[in-house]
Amino acid sequence: MVLPMTLLDALIQSLSRAGEYNRDDQVAAAVILWPDKERQWEPVLPVLRERLPHLLTLGPYAARSCVRSRSAHRR
Repeated sequence: MVLPMTLLDALIQSLSRAGEYNRDDQVAAAVILWPDKERQWEPVLPVLRERLPHLLTLGPYAARSCVRSRSAHRR
């Protein structure tokens, strides 16, 4: 029996597939950006990071939570 996919499962799958590309036709993306100006998805980030440890967030620097400062990228 196959269990139905949850919203979280679908989101993880979608984020994981966002970097897929045709190696014969394209160059791999260096980064996938997900703008969230209203920060509606912020409460879900800890759960997402459990399943996507490479997920980074722009914001005030906090090394343990994979959050990077926006100002660090302005040079």
